[in-house]
Amino acid sequence: FDSFIHLFWVDTNNWKSKNHLEFNLPLSKKIIKKISSQGLKNITVLGTCLEYGLVEGVLNENQIEFPHTNYSLGKLKLLKLLTEMSMNNQINLNWLRLFYVYGKDQPEETIYGSLKKSIKNNKRSFDMSEGNQIRDYLEISKAIEIIEKIACKKKNLGVINVCSGKGEALKSHVRKWVKEISPESKIELNFGYYPYRKDEPFSFWGDVKKLNKILES
Repeated sequence: FDSFIHLFWVDTNNWKSKNHLEFNLPLSKKIIKKISSQGLKNITVLGTCLEYGLVEGVLNENQIEFPHTNYSLGKLKLLKLLTEMSMNNQINLNWLRLFYVYGKDQPEETIYGSLKKSIKNNKRSFDMSEGNQIRDYLEISKAIEIIEKIACKKKNLGVINVCSGKGEALKSHVRKWVKEISPESKIELNFGYYPYRKDEPFSFWGDVKKLNKILES
């Protein structure tokens, strides 16, 4: 094979976990250094929008990052190493900053997975926050398609946002998901049950100018 897509990362639902720095980071370094030493040059790695930090509004790849969790810090440390490798012509690097995804096979810990489970179990209501936070969601099959297309280009493209480029209130996303999962569902959305998270921005979405240019080329 001539291209490698690195998706491995544990504890992605626990942003404070020490595993991001003590397990994920060193093992990822070891794996990528090993395969690059054997002549593999094309490497695509999944990053996260959380690398930008607690920043509001539209986020583009040229912004300075402000990691505020072990998860985002671990990813950025790996990015720094791989950027140095790409500058030394050891690898062609694609660092894909994934925003939020939904769709088939999403874990039950995610809001989509939890909603799907509640509908399947004929729950009367679904507990969530007020839902006014603005999020950028991309359907999982579309995200996979983008990852594959970029990896197959075999170029040194650097950091790329992978998202829809559109910000929308979470409650709007959830209402659409209910209709997609089960059009006949009568489940009620219990807004305000959970407080808003303090470890992520309230309103943000991704800039897709670079992504669209790459996909069109």
